[in-house]
Amino acid sequence: MNRLKSGIAAATMMLIGISAFGTGPNVNQEMRLNKAQMEIDRHSDIRSNDEHAKVLGEHFKVPATTVQTIQGQNPSWGAVNVELALAWEMNRLHPEKYPLVTGALDEVVKMRAGGSSWAKIAKITEIGLEPVIKEANDTAKTLSKAAYAAAHRQKEAAKIEETRRIIKQDHAILTGDKKQKAQ
Repeated sequence: MNRLKSGIAAATMMLIGISAFGTGPNVNQEMRLNKAQMEIDRHSDIRSNDEHAKVLGEHFKVPATTVQTIQGQNPSWGAVNVELALAWEMNRLHPEKYPLVTGALDEVVKMRAGGSSWAKIAKITEIGLEPVIKEANDTAKTLSKAAYAAAHRQKEAAKIEETRRIIKQDHAILTGDKKQKAQ
């Protein structure tokens, strides 16, 4: 009977992602953070680096120059977003230790440079990854909506410009203006 109970307990633990090695939930959370990273990276080419830095800086209340500096050390804007979300949560939960988000960000950057995973950083700094995942996903959604809006505005502006060009050309043809026909 005890073997049956321990077998059921082990199967239940495996189903919910808890293993004897302690990697289950952290692996799931790492995967979810990586998914948020990829979502941000998918839309990163819509904006310039300066625009990205400005938007993320305003969102996380840090200078755009700070965001640009950490972006230079990261392979992607998604990673920058997760680092900022971690620093934000560290500042929120431990304001006495991290009175400024930039101070918390410095710690995150050092730990990432040392090879620490998101889960390890969360454990060391005594924060949960769930709020970080939520913030990273929310930021990804905000950035993707803004990216789609920017792309739509660019397409609309191109259509308007093309329409103006055609109208000028038609006007030149109707009025016989040779200078405008050439344009």
